[in-house]
Amino acid sequence: MSEKRCFACRMPLAGDTADCPVCGYPDYIVPNMKPEMLKKMQMWADDHRKDVLNGIEVDIYAYSHEMRDNKLRQKSVDIVKICDAQELSFDDIFWLNEKFARIDTDKELTLTVVIKKAGTEVKKQEFSFKAPDLKDFWYIGAQLTEGLGVRLIVGNDNTNVKMESIALI
Repeated sequence: MSEKRCFACRMPLAGDTADCPVCGYPDYIVPNMKPEMLKKMQMWADDHRKDVLNGIEVDIYAYSHEMRDNKLRQKSVDIVKICDAQELSFDDIFWLNEKFARIDTDKELTLTVVIKKAGTEVKKQEFSFKAPDLKDFWYIGAQLTEGLGVRLIVGNDNTNVKMESIALI
């Protein structure tokens, strides 16, 4: 028997819970439900998830550098919006349409992710990662994870590295 999961956030559900403890979506699944009804319920769950994620934004810190006194020094820090959370999907990667210069290194790199709600920063977390094996520009992507988290991805569709997930709510 497969594990019972919330239709909206895909979080495992334990026992005979009436609502998902993460997103509040009601557990309507009944044995032998017809495919047409399952499809309709998934549409309702998708709408619920978008409502829960409405007003939440996923950003990163982007650093620019310059050569000064024969040394590479940080010039500025900008906040770059990756996406609004309701745009995210469990199945597809949302790629920001902006190129980032690749960094050719074996050292761990850091990406700072910022979650905002109604324009106010509510979470900030740094993630360490190894540079993707690309000889081209990098892109930053985001993908929804179970329990309404987001995972950032650095690289492109073919070659990338994935961060751990950070909760959106």
